[in-house]
Amino acid sequence: MNDNINNLVTRILDKEGYFEILSKEFGKSIDTIRTNWISRNKVPDHFYKRAHELALNFVLIEQEKTSLIIQNNKLDEN
Repeated sequence: MNDNINNLVTRILDKEGYFEILSKEFGKSIDTIRTNWISRNKVPDHFYKRAHELALNFVLIEQEKTSLIIQNNKLDEN
């Protein structure tokens, strides 16, 4: 199950931002999340669903931002 989160995290550009959100959401330090949860692939079961949801939302938001940047660049070229 944790592989799903790790696959999403590899797609996140602002990993530190994601870790910061998890830190605030779960009251854990960023280092704990980075080293114990992500690097060791061991997100606690009772946090898994929400951590996965946040990772997915983070990826989607970054994709939307990228699309907007690309659209704006195309408009600037015209």
